Amino acid sequence: KLIKGIILNRISKSFYETICGLIKESLAEDGYDVKLLGYFEKKDELTVSSRHLGLKLPSEIDDIKDKLNKGADYISKTIDIDELIKIAGGEDNKVNKTDKYNVTDNSDKSELSDFSVFKSTPDNNIEDLNKKCDLTLAVARDEAFCFYYEANIRMFKERGVKIKYFSPLHDERLPEDIDGLLLGGGYPELYAKGLSNNKTMLASIKNAISDGLPSLAECGGFMYLHRELEDDKGNTYALTGVIDAKVSYTGKLVRFGYAELSDKESRFLSDENKIKGHEFHYYDSTDNGTDVKAVKPITERTWDCCYVSDNHWWGFPHLYYPSCTSFVDEFIKKMAERK
Repeated sequence: KLIKGIILNRISKSFYETICGLIKESLAEDGYDVKLLGYFEKKDELTVSSRHLGLKLPSEIDDIKDKLNKGADYISKTIDIDELIKIAGGEDNKVNKTDKYNVTDNSDKSELSDFSVFKSTPDNNIEDLNKKCDLTLAVARDEAFCFYYEANIRMFKERGVKIKYFSPLHDERLPEDIDGLLLGGGYPELYAKGLSNNKTMLASIKNAISDGLPSLAECGGFMYLHRELEDDKGNTYALTGVIDAKVSYTGKLVRFGYAELSDKESRFLSDENKIKGHEFHYYDSTDNGTDVKAVKPITERTWDCCYVSDNHWWGFPHLYYPSCTSFVDEFIKKMAERK
């Protein structure tokens, strides 16, 4: 029921024409209301290079806009975009296939994206609380901290929380008048020297957390809170020292994949609530924390992780807040109490 359309990837036009009829016939025979929307050919000129961390970031690829424009031109010819949008619930937003799919650089750097098209109904008590408290969340965003689920940021904005982006790499200190801190994932190991040299920011974050500022830290942000980081070349860099432990390169993926997490002491999640997340990192800590129980799907392998207290949650897992909205609501309450 969840799958409504199929796009075949990295195949040739001739092979698609050979098998598309068979696929449609098979779907119909088995009673699936799933549409074959087209295909995307393998194009060497659209290849995006990768490294041990995954794909390189758009800012690191000189011709990224050209690649995106070419890719858009290709799929406009081989994929039924109008039907795709219809399936996605945007039937009124028809695409003119004669339009150019030009990618421009007019985005507002202060925002991750425009989330106004996504609406949900937040808890009224939370909404009323934030109208009264005028809460602000500081979110790390620069070359070193750039991985966020957009839905996570959107949930804070929907609940009336203002977002202030800042750079642990380039700014001197945290923004003023903030009620909470979010250190997301990214690549602190690639910018460890710059992060370590920014002593005023390191002190600003450590002092704010020591002073009780509610905080969330995931993967790269969790690494940043450590005493020191040793990179893949053996260089060691001092970081915030909030966590008296060391992170270092392991040469392999550690605890890779999806997991469901529960709060042992119910400080962010009640006994019956769990939050979903994933881990994707080659670094590990000498002390990952023990306040959360993580369970892998299917295999049901378990392990302890994360540092959790009444006002913080820090760990390697990237959390997906929509899987447990009460997690965000609870953090907002902690921000309000702090204010």
